Amino acid sequence: MVKEYDTLLLRKVTAADEKLVLLWANDPVIRKWSFNSNAITSSGHKKWFKSKLNDQNALMWILEDNNRPAGLV
Repeated sequence: MVKEYDTLLLRKVTAADEKLVLLWANDPVIRKWSFNSNAITSSGHKKWFKSKLNDQNALMWILEDNNRPAGLV
């Protein structure tokens, strides 16, 4: 399911988004407000990300603005 509003697009996360999601997750501002402020390792993220992609009950979406990723829902 995809919804488009002018320049905004909400799409499901894919395996190709793994590195981008890790980059966002390790942003200093995000880490500052997280329960655990330590940086997320690539191997730990890979395991978590794969489990979420395979979890039928987990929903992850990328918000795009003008075809540029803008956030994770």
